[in-house]
Amino acid sequence: MREGERMIEFRCGHSDEWDFFAARWGPAIEALTRAHQTCFDILRLPRPDGQEENVIYLLAEACLKEFEEICLLAGNGYGSGATKLLRSFYERAVTLSYLALKPEKIQQFIDYSSIHWHKLLDEADRIHSPVNLTAEQRQKITGDYESHKDHFMEYLCKPCNRRRPQMSWTKKPIPDQAAEVNPMLRALCFNAYLRPTFYLHTTFLGVAWQAEKTEADELRLFGRAVERASAQESLELAHILLVHVVDVVNHFFKLGQDGRVNEIADEWKDSWEPVKNDAKSQTTD
Repeated sequence: MREGERMIEFRCGHSDEWDFFAARWGPAIEALTRAHQTCFDILRLPRPDGQEENVIYLLAEACLKEFEEICLLAGNGYGSGATKLLRSFYERAVTLSYLALKPEKIQQFIDYSSIHWHKLLDEADRIHSPVNLTAEQRQKITGDYESHKDHFMEYLCKPCNRRRPQMSWTKKPIPDQAAEVNPMLRALCFNAYLRPTFYLHTTFLGVAWQAEKTEADELRLFGRAVERASAQESLELAHILLVHVVDVVNHFFKLGQDGRVNEIADEWKDSWEPVKNDAKSQTTD
């Protein structure tokens, strides 16, 4: 800026929502913060060695980052945004858990990248979009796709032998993966995965859930009451998912941190119950 011009002050957030966040959910926030710190500390303990351990470690790190993003949105009054991220956090936590349980599937998880790259390149070529790839890189993408595609095909019509690349690295749906991990993770599927999908995609139901009636009997989108309710639910679910991620890392890398995992699990249970009871009483009043 030229001398004499006033510097524009830019802040990305809502201080009134920070105050509400701290006052309304104080005990839960303390427990949530300790769970975050525990996850951060435990992720500093392992020294990943080899492909399988590196994939599990990187997925766990990605889970922690996504949890932080959910907290940032929820703490600034963007509960619906936190709900959208909750879906991807749940999917990532399930995939992490499933691969930790079945490390022999990790190579399959990696190999599906050749399908992703081919889809990207095919779309770019279809619309003549510029792609910053050398001829050798393009050749490698095509070669990898040809090498792996038969492992990731699904039938559109068996009698006529029409096939296409499957939509994910495994034919096993996320709910089925969660069920193989443990009942708790499967039980979270409705609220942490399926329902947030309607927020993430363009659906009338998702928009309707984010609307509320004003005192003048008018519809208002993203009202405070709706956003704060979504923020509370997203944070509570993200909190238990983070505890689960810590548990997975602890057991996969054999870190011997069972006591710390049990402590943050108990804190999740104890801290959110008063918050939910308070919200119910205010709704009744």
